[in-house]
Order: sequence, then C-alpha cells, then structure tokens
Amino acid sequence: MVCIHAITAVFAALLCLASAAPVLDACWRDDMPDQVNRVRGANGKDPLVLDDRLNGGAQKHSDYQAKIKKLAHEDACGEGIAQRCMSAGIVWTGAGENVAWNTRTVNDTATA
Repeated sequence: MVCIHAITAVFAALLCLASAAPVLDACWRDDMPDQVNRVRGANGKDPLVLDDRLNGGAQKHSDYQAKIKKLAHEDACGEGIAQRCMSAGIVWTGAGENVAWNTRTVNDTATA
C-alpha cells in the first residue's frame, strides 16, 4: 500500500467537522478509504491509508470551524493544510482538502 499522507487531510477535514450531534456514522473510518480506494483501484492507482497524525490536526481544524460556525481552509492565524501537515511531522509533496458541513454518511459527504 502507498501511504500518501496529504490525502488523509481530505478524509479528516470532510469527516471530522464537529457539531452538537455526530456528523457522520461510526463506520466512516473504514468506509471513506474503501470508497476512494475502489475508485483508485479501478484506475490503476495504489490504495491510500489513513494517517492518525494528520487526522489529529484535521480534528483540531474541524473544532475551530465548529467554533466559528463556518467552513475555512485556514485557521485564525492564517495557516492552512500545508502547515498542518508540517506540524504533524508529515513529509509531503502536495496537500489539499475538501470541507463539508452537516453530512451524515460518507456518500453524502462525497457528493456535498
């Protein structure tokens, strides 16, 4: 398996937005990578794996978004996904994220 850390932020940012109720069902941690890896496999790409270091930074960012009640790619200091990767000790060559709000399933999040 190829471990591409930058994509983990995409999963985490999509999935960890905090709210009063759980945003996604409990199986997101398996379901999201499974869905992405099915598409990657169908296109001859290696599978991705989640990285808990990056998920921690993504959760902090999601908590910030919940606090300010809006979606954002940068935190209060203007730092974005690149800084979150570096802070987590991730060696990366590219990073990106997608954010979604009020979704309950992986499919809802992917199509939001």
